[in-house]
Amino acid sequence: MLKTYLKIGWRNIAHNTKYSFINISGLAIGIAACLLIFLIVRFELSFDNFHKNAPQTYRVVNRDILVTGTNYTEAMTGPVPDALRLDLPQIAKVAALFYISTAQVAVTGSDA
Repeated sequence: MLKTYLKIGWRNIAHNTKYSFINISGLAIGIAACLLIFLIVRFELSFDNFHKNAPQTYRVVNRDILVTGTNYTEAMTGPVPDALRLDLPQIAKVAALFYISTAQVAVTGSDA
């Protein structure tokens, strides 16, 4: 029975080649787009989930508005970690990232 269905399906694909090509390529593009969206969403939602206290972990970014567009970086200027500790006493720990040249090098952490 299955062999008959496959034979009939193959004959229809061979008989209507243009229509079959459009349908098969549309299905392939749709599946590829869904997989790509799934992978991007999974990557974005899995950010920093390996930490023990992941729900209490936050990331502060620096937003630079330029002529070419908006740029977000993780590095902060020197006084930002101290200001966070002073202004927000509910913060338990602060870790500061500093960029030296183009490499992300120094990470310093301290208790509040």
